[in-house]
Amino acid sequence: MKKSILILLSIIFLGTYKCSETLEIPDPKTGPISYECEDLIKTRADTTLDYSFSMSKNQLVISDDGGKTGFGIGCSRFGVTNSILIMIKVVGAGRHIDEGNVVDILFRDGTRLTLSNGSSTRAVRLGICFGGVFQKNKELNELTTKEIEIMQVWTNKGYIIKGFSSEQSKILMNTLKCLSQL
Repeated sequence: MKKSILILLSIIFLGTYKCSETLEIPDPKTGPISYECEDLIKTRADTTLDYSFSMSKNQLVISDDGGKTGFGIGCSRFGVTNSILIMIKVVGAGRHIDEGNVVDILFRDGTRLTLSNGSSTRAVRLGICFGGVFQKNKELNELTTKEIEIMQVWTNKGYIIKGFSSEQSKILMNTLKCLSQL
């Protein structure tokens, strides 16, 4: 059942971000970055079906070469399953992320976290679910309370490893906090 829910959530979520060979870098904002929920996430509701879907307003791009290599991270929460989904698109190390591929994270405090791809299908994006039927509440808590220093995402042809700026890490942390509080 978990895999069926993940596949359904992935299909819905994949349609929200463009698929391309490079990562699209969002236009930089002027002024200080806001970590407020209304600036980080948006919610869509269907009152007929009593269903809500919240997601990050922008894909967080982690790349140091204009999007030719790196990864884009999008987050969402599905009201029907009460689950949070992190989708990671990798560019520059093969196009597919297979079941069993992992994400290795080093936090700034020196602790580590390894997350497994939750999808059983060969995909262009890696999907990791938290909460609801997926549990992983401890892992979600770490992602909402600790700054990421380095993330390594494994694919069918290797891996991409990129460092996070403090700002990028705080954007991801606060996006996940906002989704957790819905």
